[in-house]
Amino acid sequence: MYVISLLRQNLEAYLLFFNMHMLTYMLPFGLSGAVSKRVSNELGAGRPQAARLAVYAVVFMVAIEGFTVATIIISGRRYWGHLFSHDKELVKYVAHMMPILATSHFTNAIQTVLSGTCRGCGWQKLEHLLIWVLIILLGFL
Repeated sequence: MYVISLLRQNLEAYLLFFNMHMLTYMLPFGLSGAVSKRVSNELGAGRPQAARLAVYAVVFMVAIEGFTVATIIISGRRYWGHLFSHDKELVKYVAHMMPILATSHFTNAIQTVLSGTCRGCGWQKLEHLLIWVLIILLGFL
């Protein structure tokens, strides 16, 4: 019976983390599409300095957003679980795992915008190669 309750708790925590991650991922995802379009338009018009400025601006914006969201997630880590469940063990487990979600969001937000920059430059093959290499390297750590 203990194993079933542990599995239920892990599943509930996973669903909570997935919902939180997708909620916080929408802004970097939108900025990724915007910078992709902007960079491709500026490079097509022969203005590489304007494309570079657009990349700097979006990376700065997403770094501020990522830091702000990560700070909110970490500072409210003891309360997020209460929004979804009344189970004390689940709330405690979620509070313990929230710093991992905050770190993941911060790094994933910057990576998403840089991937949009690669798409805007026409470097899709390089982007996919880098993502797969990082997945493999981080998978072994």
